[in-house]
Amino acid sequence: MSLTFIKELGSDHILGCWTIHEDLAELQNNLLEADKSHYHRQGQWSERRKKEWLATRMLLRNMLPSSPQILYDRTGKPGLSQNEYNISISHSSLMVALVLCKNKAVGVDIQEIRNSVIPGRDFFCNEAEQQWLDPHDRLQLNLVWSAKEAVYKCYGNARLIFRDQIEICPFSMEQSGQLSAYIYDSGDRHCLPITYEILSSYVLTYTHSLIPST
Repeated sequence: MSLTFIKELGSDHILGCWTIHEDLAELQNNLLEADKSHYHRQGQWSERRKKEWLATRMLLRNMLPSSPQILYDRTGKPGLSQNEYNISISHSSLMVALVLCKNKAVGVDIQEIRNSVIPGRDFFCNEAEQQWLDPHDRLQLNLVWSAKEAVYKCYGNARLIFRDQIEICPFSMEQSGQLSAYIYDSGDRHCLPITYEILSSYVLTYTHSLIPST
């Protein structure tokens, strides 16, 4: 089993990470009966995609022994069959991350640290951010990209534009810490707190809404 960690972030808030070291057959052998029909309909998936899907459900079973199914609405947003927790999912290379919260919307993102964010920074960083960002610091840029992904998932507006509508406030880079993001939507400005961790060659970010979900 490649459970990396599970953290209780509060009485109703759980974070988990899984590192995929298993081969496909091992993951398939642990598939619950309730998930088999959906999995076997995805024959066109790549082996990597299948491993991500299976490892996500292995991680969820370790976080919630009741083993709810992951369901998706028509926009692709995940939910749980028992409807007790809000859920957000992310995967990158060998890592899978999940965050659960009972009464607030959540967002999580994990990113393998890559050089491609350096030439691509104009796509997701606005002018204000580029005033304080180091254009050659790939760790910092990967963290900003990941933070915006987590905010996007939490906020739940599929039309939100990363560069123009999500702004990360200046922060000092540490091994772990917190930063803030502003969301500009329909003339309003909302602030979300984001927690981050550097996990070897990955960055992990997660956030939650400040008001209860309905």
